[in-house]
Amino acid sequence: MRKKITGILIAMLLITTILPLTVCAGDPENPEISDATGDARANVDLQKAWFSEDSTTPEYLYITIQVVLLQPQYQGTSQNVVLWTMNNVKYLVFGGVGKYLDGVNGLYVDVGRAGIFSKFTKINGSMDLNTNTITCKIPKSLIGNPHAGDVLTKTYAGTSQRTPLMEKLGRDAYFMTRFFQKLGKSSLGWMDQAPDSGYGKDYIIQY
Repeated sequence: MRKKITGILIAMLLITTILPLTVCAGDPENPEISDATGDARANVDLQKAWFSEDSTTPEYLYITIQVVLLQPQYQGTSQNVVLWTMNNVKYLVFGGVGKYLDGVNGLYVDVGRAGIFSKFTKINGSMDLNTNTITCKIPKSLIGNPHAGDVLTKTYAGTSQRTPLMEKLGRDAYFMTRFFQKLGKSSLGWMDQAPDSGYGKDYIIQY
């Protein structure tokens, strides 16, 4: 009987050691953030966003954003943002897709603390037009140097669209939406958010 109890205790210890390594990672099937489709224009219609890490590059955090249709040649800009909080500090990663005022087509990605006067750092990112995803490769040194076991909370994603005219006027879709709401009009599907209320799931840093 004593041997049986000892065996059970050892098994429980092994399970509690293994579980933190297996339940904290996001992926396309288990994203931290998800949203119903069809509530915005395709290029800003959020589907999901998830956090991940790679044991071969532990100095980076990866965040992937998926929309219904990426349009890198769009004449305006599709703006894709994910926010989270760690140690009471809010961070933001931004992926812009489309043609900008300087005539460049493609993707640009920035990261930094969320705030009106915050400074952002350009980082690497990639697009996959087959899966309509943007993946942001974030150096952990730019987001508070999280260590294994640190928890990213209050996860949230948002998108907005700047038409060519809005680009010239310098007006973001958020402000245009508020303008339409004041008039009692529809926002014309120029922005989306996920989740629709509250926050997404927490993410636990692995490495």
